[in-house]
Amino acid sequence: MLAVQGLCQEVLWIDQGRIAQRGRADFVIQQYLKHSAVTVPSLSWPTRAEAPGNELVRLQSIRIRPRDGEVGDVITIRTPFLVEVGFWNLTDTAMMHIDVQLVTASGVVVIASAPVHQPDYVAKPLAAGRYQSRCAVPGDLLNAGHYFIRVAVKMNGRVIYRHGEALMCEIQDSPERSEAAFDASAGVIRPILDWRTVPIKE
Repeated sequence: MLAVQGLCQEVLWIDQGRIAQRGRADFVIQQYLKHSAVTVPSLSWPTRAEAPGNELVRLQSIRIRPRDGEVGDVITIRTPFLVEVGFWNLTDTAMMHIDVQLVTASGVVVIASAPVHQPDYVAKPLAAGRYQSRCAVPGDLLNAGHYFIRVAVKMNGRVIYRHGEALMCEIQDSPERSEAAFDASAGVIRPILDWRTVPIKE
């Protein structure tokens, strides 16, 4: 989908030989995903031999789930959720960490995050072994839509492995958020901001 968005300004969506939609690439892709997309909230590789990676690192799992739920549970715009990445570190001498990106179907990077606020984790080499990194995303941040998860592994400040559009998840709208007064479909984030309207004395 990201390749189509990058190459085309206007696209046709053909469904069973009929034109289902025609128009701007970003709009048609979103409509196609709503109608046809199969979300993939979890990937796992039971053994290092079949896991993606290289001689320095192998991915064991990538998954997205509600903070208080399980993989496959519904995530709405109000739901805090976790992106969890399991990996095998195959070296004893590297300062290794996971980078995660959350990307819209139109290719906009909404979140790019790494464990930079965990100095005990990134400031010293990891012993060889199996690890899990967890990125917590708050509720009331993202807009409804489909998102891809990209994963990269960094060692000593440089990327040593990338795992493209690893997962696709859907963030659903929530009936708890009533925002009929404005176009809630605009924008890729939809936080609840602190507003005040007060009278001004003349």
